[in-house]
Amino acid sequence: MRAPILMAVATLLLAAGCATETAPASMPAPKSGAISDITVRVEPTRLAPQAQGLPRVAKVEVSDIRQRVHSERTTIGGVSMGRIVIEPDELEIVRALVQAKADAALARLRPRSVPTIYVGVREFGVLTPATVLYWDVTAKVDLVLRVGGQDRVAAGAKTERTYWWPSEELVQGVTDEALRQVAAQAEKALAELLSGG
Repeated sequence: MRAPILMAVATLLLAAGCATETAPASMPAPKSGAISDITVRVEPTRLAPQAQGLPRVAKVEVSDIRQRVHSERTTIGGVSMGRIVIEPDELEIVRALVQAKADAALARLRPRSVPTIYVGVREFGVLTPATVLYWDVTAKVDLVLRVGGQDRVAAGAKTERTYWWPSEELVQGVTDEALRQVAAQAEKALAELLSGG
């Protein structure tokens, strides 16, 4: 019983040692004890500003249909170095972005009635897969928008390669850029859906 446990511990220590020893001098591995969560604070009003004096009229319902809810910083071998916490909650961010774009579209189109906009969050996550040489800090957001039985997709993805430990600032920038793309695509998709196109 003790032999398999000792073997598992030795394997883990060896893997941890390899992860730090194989990193080149230009890409320092995180210091021991560097495991920590980081927080990405998203400001939806900065990414999709609500027009001055524009009333909130859109009816937006958001559902989380992700297969996997996962955001974290990892190092070689997929070893977790801490969660990436997104604030406010991902569904709140999506609701605010879609609300702002839908209100703007409704103000332009002036339909007789205001339909409900259903939003499915298929993906919203930030990961930092690593190789011996670098990390790819990647944010992906994928939404499906439905109005009156018609669907459109709004998606955004951004990857930044870094040869240093993925910083909070880098993770923040990548996340914001993916969400900017989503907001732009949602604007176009909602214009089509709400005009009956």
